[in-house]
Amino acid sequence: MSGSIFAVGSGEPGTHAGVLATVQADRESLDVIDQLDTGEVTYLAVRPGGGIVYATIETAGGSQLLTLAVDGLFGLRILNAVACGPGPTSHVMVTANLQFIVVAGYGSSSITTFACDSDGVARGESDTLVFEGEGPNRDRQTQSHPHQVVEYEGDLLVPDLGSDRLLRVSIDDTGSLALLESWEVPAGSGPRHVLPHKHLLLLVAELSGELLWSEDPRVGWRVEPSCVTRMPPPAPSAIISRGPDSVLLANRGPGVISIWDTSQAVPRLIEDIDSGPSWPRDMEDSEDLIVVANSRDSQLCGLDADGGEILWRTKWDHPTSVVNLDS
Repeated sequence: MSGSIFAVGSGEPGTHAGVLATVQADRESLDVIDQLDTGEVTYLAVRPGGGIVYATIETAGGSQLLTLAVDGLFGLRILNAVACGPGPTSHVMVTANLQFIVVAGYGSSSITTFACDSDGVARGESDTLVFEGEGPNRDRQTQSHPHQVVEYEGDLLVPDLGSDRLLRVSIDDTGSLALLESWEVPAGSGPRHVLPHKHLLLLVAELSGELLWSEDPRVGWRVEPSCVTRMPPPAPSAIISRGPDSVLLANRGPGVISIWDTSQAVPRLIEDIDSGPSWPRDMEDSEDLIVVANSRDSQLCGLDADGGEILWRTKWDHPTSVVNLDS
């Protein structure tokens, strides 16, 4: 099978309906391999080593964490579903030791750990840590809104969009969580995603449309516009590394992917590339391809990973998350 294999989640917010699919994508086109009706998918994660995908979904009965098997032909099969809170979820990740799944509960102001069995199936809840706080934006910051969880130096980093903080949380060998540090970011910035990259922490500020970066968040943050195109407001969403010396930042408002050079001590914004229709919510790359999930315009878009040229567009109902199954 040529090309790269991706999993794509979708769902229109508030409908509790969505699809999880496996697809084959290359520089020419995207083809569906398999798909399942799952409920509204909010985020996807792949278990290192392959064979297992985790999906957070929204259903009429509440939020769930799905464990799915991916077979040798990239077919999908649901292995287990566990409840993961009353409010909407925003992110799911697998710890490096493969022992726990961690879910960010955007609506419940919390993160929750789930233990995995030896086959990678998420079982019972291990621990939940609830956060408090708010920010100056009365539309978006009336409570804590954990938006993502990533590992960092043996701990977890949690951008809290609702309280304008980056939280550092410990996780022990039982999955128990404890808040270690709380680093403030500029008021009203609304941190959404964080990327540890070389000597830096790169923090996507959704509400202010900026990229925040720091060598030491205890000291403070430097602030840059998140894209060259400033109108409409950027509303940046996802950030990923593209090799050791560059990162890609999705900006939903103007519908662009911003390329940043990180080869020097200070990140430098290079250019914006068109992602097709507007509102790129998520993206994932392979060796020569970037697949972009344009959620509001219901399209997947394939970009040349080097030049940024749009290679293809495919109609896809409200895509929300995309992950590379080859990685």
